[in-house]
Parts: sequence; structure tokens; C-alpha cells
Amino acid sequence: MYLALFPGRGVRESVFAQPDWVQVHRELARVGVTLKLLHQEYLDGCSRAGQAAMSYDRFCRLGTRVPSGATIARLLSAVGQVDAAPKKRPKSSCIPFTRATAMALWQLDAFEYRLATGAVVTI
Repeated sequence: MYLALFPGRGVRESVFAQPDWVQVHRELARVGVTLKLLHQEYLDGCSRAGQAAMSYDRFCRLGTRVPSGATIARLLSAVGQVDAAPKKRPKSSCIPFTRATAMALWQLDAFEYRLATGAVVTI
């Protein structure tokens, strides 16, 4: 609705030169290549072209967006890498505490300790 009433408003283009993000990610996959190194190459390219370059912080934030856990799970389950439904323990495998009469089931949280005299004490 807002865009229909105010076309073009709120749409901004970056004043900074945009690197080729596909190439950046391809380079990051190589051994020994860091974001710092790629940012330096980006700065060199911008200075040669006379364009405004973004800061290292902005370069890192824009270039390394991590997908959410739900997106990763959806993609992995689509290719069959994970099971979509988690395996829960079946209820039939749970054995409830049963007692013959009321007050027949008691649990004592204690242990036996042997003293130096040889006497056994329950703590």
C-alpha cells in the first residue's frame, strides 16, 4: 500500500561500489583467502576506478549473510541429507513405575560409606 501511494520512496541505492559477491564467495572457498585480503583487493579496485568503497565492517556484514537454521534444515531435508521428522522415543518403550499397593514404591537417595573403623554408614 505504501509503495502504491509513494512510488520510489524508501528505495535507496548504495553510494558504494558493490563487489562481485559471487566472485568473493568463490575466492573465500580457496585455502588462505580471508575477508581482509578480499576487502583490500576491493579497495584497490575502487581507488583505481575512482569509486567510493565501503568499510571493512560493512563489507563483512554484506558479504557473509548466514542463512537461518530453518533455511538450512529445509535445504538439507530437500536433498535427503536429514530426516524431516525427528525420531522420538515411542511411548510404548516407557515403563511406568508400578506398585502393588499404595505407599509400596519408595526411593532412597543414599549411599553407603565405609568408615576407618570398618563400620558401614548409610548417608
